[in-house]
Order: sequence, then C-alpha cells, then structure tokens
Amino acid sequence: MGARAMLSRRLMPLLWLVACGGAEHPAHVGILAPRSLQPVLEPVVAGWELSHGIPVRIGFDPPERLLRQANGGTPAHVFVSADIRWMDALVSDGHVDEADRRPIAHDPLVFVAAPGGALIRDPRDLAVRLDGPLGLMTSDLPAGEMAAQALRATSVWDRIEGRVVSFRTAAQLRESLESGAVQSAVTVQSATLLARDTLSTHPFAPDLAFGSTIEVAPLQHQDGMDPETIRALLSALVDGPDARAGWTRLGLDALRGPDPRRTPSREGHHPPPSASEPPQPNHPPLKPPPPRP
Repeated sequence: MGARAMLSRRLMPLLWLVACGGAEHPAHVGILAPRSLQPVLEPVVAGWELSHGIPVRIGFDPPERLLRQANGGTPAHVFVSADIRWMDALVSDGHVDEADRRPIAHDPLVFVAAPGGALIRDPRDLAVRLDGPLGLMTSDLPAGEMAAQALRATSVWDRIEGRVVSFRTAAQLRESLESGAVQSAVTVQSATLLARDTLSTHPFAPDLAFGSTIEVAPLQHQDGMDPETIRALLSALVDGPDARAGWTRLGLDALRGPDPRRTPSREGHHPPPSASEPPQPNHPPLKPPPPRP
C-alpha cells in the first residue's frame, strides 16, 4: 500500500467523507468503523481494493462518534458496529435495514494486564490478586455494562466495586494500562488490539459466554454507488478468507452466520439464554451523546 493511501487512512479520517458529499457518482466506497478494529479491517480492505480496483476509504472513530456521523448523514456506504446495540440504534433510526445486518465476529470479554503486570485468569482471583484499581469502560457503554454484569454473575462485583475506575474510550483505557496507572482491566478483546504488543489478555470465561457481536451492514443512503460493489465488499468483510483469518488471529471468533444466542431477535431483544449461558439484560436503545461545544 502506498504512503499516501496509508496516510489518508490513518490521519483525519473524516475529511474525505465531508469532501465527497456532493459527488453524484462516488469514486470510492466509504466505511464507518470503530477505531479499535483498524488492525483487522485495514488488511482486508487493502486486499479487496487490489482485487476489485475500487478504492475504499475508512473513517475510523469511537462507536459513539460513528453513530452520530451516521445519524448526521455523513456520506458512507457501510457501517461496522462494535456491538449489536449500536446497530440496533441505526435500525431504529432508519439508517440500516434489519434484514441487511450480518454478524462478523464474536468479541469476547477478557482480563487485561498492563505491561509487566500479573494477568488475572479467573474472576475469583480479582478479590485477592488485584493490585490497584480495576479499569472498566463506563457503564452506559456496552463493554462497561457487560463487564459489570459478568462480575456480578461471578459474585465478584461487591468485593471490588470500590476499586473500579471507569473510562469513556478504549484509547483512554489502553493509555492508562500502558502507563501503569491501571494494572488490570476487564473489557472486550477488540479494545486491546491497537496495543496488542504490550498488553496481555485472557478470556473472562472459558466458554466465551460474555462478549459482543461485531456486525456489518450497508447504510440506506448509498450515494450513487453500485449496489453490487457494496455487496462484494460486505461479502469480503463477512466471509472472505483474509477477514476470517484476521479475526481469529487477533482473538476474535469469526462467525459463519447469526448465532441465536448472540444476535437480537426481530423484536429487538435477546432470546432466552441456554442453560450454560449467563442471562443477558434487555438493553435500552443507544443514542449518541450531544455534540461537545
């Protein structure tokens, strides 16, 4: 990949989206995707560009900002969601057709250790081995709510609640772990991908019962792009060998189709869990926060 292409993908990712707003026939495909998934999405998209001869521009940002951009009409053709709740919100707002959403991978909840820190491998060890504060995402975000739910389900929450430090973005959590301000955290695997060479992880549950479903769907406003082109890109992201190898290599279980235990029902809530899976709450729909002044 050329230096200019790499630079445009990593720096100021939204400028291209604004600039192409008036194009009648876009010369490239636009994707809105969580920044934490950059390590797996960039190689897959680069391979697709080479084989199809069509440039793809990815606007990477935290999920909250992506939702705000999609709701605000930012020109893009494909949305990659870090959790089903973000995609639920787009369906509710009419930006995604429920029938078009497809699961890509399962993003398991994991223990995370700072560089040189002790890696927790069992929830029960938190009460006796936790050295300092425990990092979690804020409880109004899917990863934070899920972590608190998992800690309650394993009867640990009451013993460590007073030591929890909350973070608004995965980048803030990673920076605190890498600096040593926080020695341990519980979050989804994807939150650690951009620091996978320095942070250690271990599944929260051996059966990966706790986790998020990463989804992809075409946005309703296609901005003149050929639908066949969009379908071809979606197929590469969901079923392409490069994508599946990438998800697995980075610790995210690739999904070959909707898993009824992990994808929402058509009424927008989770079906009853199996006997071996902890219950999951019915989540209220997510809405983007108001823009900062």
